[in-house]
Amino acid sequence: MPRRSPPFRAIALFFAAFLAPSAARAQPQPPPPAAPPPALAPPLAQPVPPPVLDVPPPAAVAPLAPPPAPAPLPARPLPPPPAPDWGPPPASPPPAPIDGVSVKGLPLSQRGGIVADVAALRLSAPANSGGGQSNATPLATIDLAVHVPVLDHTFVDGNVPIALGAVGNPMVGMHHVFRVADAWWINLGGAFGFPVISNASFLPFAQTKAFWDTQSFLVETVPFAIRFGVEGHTGLLEFRAQLDPVFGKNLADAPQANSFQPGGIDFVGLQHAIELQIGHAIGGGLRYQGVVSNLDFNLNNRELGSGVSVATDHYQGALEPFFRFYHDPIFFRLGLLLPLDAPLGTPFSTSWGARATVGFNLD
Repeated sequence: MPRRSPPFRAIALFFAAFLAPSAARAQPQPPPPAAPPPALAPPLAQPVPPPVLDVPPPAAVAPLAPPPAPAPLPARPLPPPPAPDWGPPPASPPPAPIDGVSVKGLPLSQRGGIVADVAALRLSAPANSGGGQSNATPLATIDLAVHVPVLDHTFVDGNVPIALGAVGNPMVGMHHVFRVADAWWINLGGAFGFPVISNASFLPFAQTKAFWDTQSFLVETVPFAIRFGVEGHTGLLEFRAQLDPVFGKNLADAPQANSFQPGGIDFVGLQHAIELQIGHAIGGGLRYQGVVSNLDFNLNNRELGSGVSVATDHYQGALEPFFRFYHDPIFFRLGLLLPLDAPLGTPFSTSWGARATVGFNLD
């Protein structure tokens, strides 16, 4: 190679000196040395496996059948929606009052109460002088009765007949009033009594009510009665009917002096009545009553030793026009008793009587 000249050599050295630091700076720096890796933890001690026993494997178990699928429940209908709450229904108006009927639905004549029934009879002719009584002397009795309400339309009854200040055969019983329609009623009951009378002179007092309830004046007799009645209203008219079988068990062994009931013979009777009334609280009407008996109502035929013998009579009928006044709780009734046939005779020619009833209602 030809040798270079000094000028060129100097220029080359200059550029080499100038460019060498720049080239050194342009070279990438070597990375820093990496950190040593962390030391590994010593391995844990491995568990010793259990010794293997020579056990035969379990026998294979057959797989269980799957349980049956539950039957589907029947479809239930949905409950109906609740009814709207409109509140309690309005109270119905009370029924219109009926004339002649109490607020408890009983006719005025069937209400419970305390009653005094006074009856008197005057014999105008010399007939039926039983018991030594003078035929011209009026006979009078008082019946004290009580009808106590114990249930709706049910009553306990008591009755004490009084004559000449002495007590007849008292009776006790019960009856019930059935309302079969708005204006129709049926009453049914019964009673029995006690043989208080021991003197036959009481018998003539049965004439005061035309032999109605004769069993109350029989000597040595246990009285019984069945009470049956019907009542109906239409307009201003009131209708009443009554049918009472009555009995008397005779306890005597021998005939009683001046008695129409021989010893040992029981009394059997049937008393009946019909009433028509116009008006209710204030009104008037007419009553017909009759009594039929197995014994002779002609008392003269039973006067022992008298020698009198007249025709027997087993029926007595009578009319009673009456007036009634009612003002709660008091009521009053006045009637004129007119016997129609023997033995008490035709009205006024043989006998006539009066009845007065006053009472106080308890229901």
